[in-house]
Formats: sequence, C-alpha cells, structure tokens
Amino acid sequence: MVRARSRTTAVHTVGQFIDHATKLAEQWCKEQQFAPWFRGQPSASFQLLPSKYREPNQNLIEIDCRFDFRTLGYPFLEGVAREPKSEWEWYFLMQHFGLPTRLLDWSESALVALYFALIDPPGKRPKDNPVVWMLDPWAVNDLIAKKGARIFSAEDDEMKRYLPLNDRAPRIPLRPVSIQAPYASRRITAQKGRFTLHGRAKQGLESYPQLKGYLHKIEVSRRSREEIIRQLATAGVTITAVFPDITNLATELREYWS
Repeated sequence: MVRARSRTTAVHTVGQFIDHATKLAEQWCKEQQFAPWFRGQPSASFQLLPSKYREPNQNLIEIDCRFDFRTLGYPFLEGVAREPKSEWEWYFLMQHFGLPTRLLDWSESALVALYFALIDPPGKRPKDNPVVWMLDPWAVNDLIAKKGARIFSAEDDEMKRYLPLNDRAPRIPLRPVSIQAPYASRRITAQKGRFTLHGRAKQGLESYPQLKGYLHKIEVSRRSREEIIRQLATAGVTITAVFPDITNLATELREYWS
C-alpha cells in the first residue's frame, strides 16, 4: 500500500491516458510492487457505488435474487468457463450478467477500464467527462475494513459474513473490502476482473477520507470519445475483447463493415 497525492487529470488520447496511468502507477510502486485497479465510468460525477445501492435497485431482496439466479440459471451457462462451484461463483456471475449486487467491478487492465468509460450509447451519455478511477486495493482493506494490507479471496473465512445464506444469518459487515474472484467465466477473464465488495454502508468509495491519496481520477475529454474508441480498437480493445461471445462478434463486424 503506497500513498500518492490525489488529483484530477484530463486526457485526450489513449497515449496520454497510458502515460499518465503509468507514471502514477510507478509513483505508487516506489516502495513496493503492486498493480493498481482501474474502473471506467461514463461520468466524473458518478459515485463509486455498487448497483445494489443505486436506484431503482435499493429495495431488491438480494438473497431471493441469488436463490432464483442459481435455481434457474443452469440452462444458460453456455460461455461460462465451468459450472459455478460455490455461492460466491454464482454471485460473481450475477454481477457480470447484470443483476444488482454489492460488488463493484474493477479491472487490472487500464485499457479495459477506459473502454468501459466510453461505451455508453449517444442517448445515454452524461454531459460531463467520462472518467477512469485508479485504486490501491490494499488501502481499502487496511484503512477502511481494518483487516490489514491484503487482498481477500472469496474462500477466506473473513468473507463468510459478506454473503449470508439466509435471512437469519448475522448482518453483513459495515465496510467494503477488496476481493479477487476466480476466473470462472469468459467475461471475468477477458476483463481481468477484480472487485470491491460493499457491506451495509451505502456510500461510494470516493467519500472515504481514508482513501485520499490511494484513489485517483483520470478524466477523459468527451469531445475526444470517438477518436479514443478508434485508438482502442487499433490496440485490440473492442467489444469482442471485453465481451467475448458470438453475438458481440456479429455486432463488431456489422459496425466495422458499415
């Protein structure tokens, strides 16, 4: 865990973005080697808050949703690397296929995060700049969760209370943690997925003063959106690289040849 000065920087090209992210990562890595996590969002004003805690999902009963997803999901597992072997693996699949959870997606790939920041269709784009966040995930567990500078796996004992099996289980913890998922699906693998897992506290990560210096925001000029998307395609970051299935291959080819 390395402390760095937090500031906002706007970029206009993939090259500028990579240069800035690399310099900041090197600054963070002076004392130890670690890989920062990245998250792309379509607006600089959006909170770092999981979908379960955003409107209109706040009243969703998560345990019931998880039960139905696992009960009804077996016929639809095509494209998953293997059948989920635990409640956690089903939970990660829920997140990647659009059901609200307390998981917030991050990636070890800066370019994947940049792609996610830019892909909203024209009618849904906010009027401010997209943004890519950089996070020191060790700081979340050490300074907020108070569990030491480590990254948890889903199988660690400390994580059991974060995924209760029924309504009679003890309440989930209050604070978020950083957690790594097994690469059990094509999407998680392609996106180099990592996660912060939120507890009862319904507040974005950017609101925690403990993360000042461990969380950095890179704004991307919205006027440069189309050019940056073309540059990402040249670098091989396209919809099939991030969502690898035949439906998205057809989408990519249609857009390319049009």
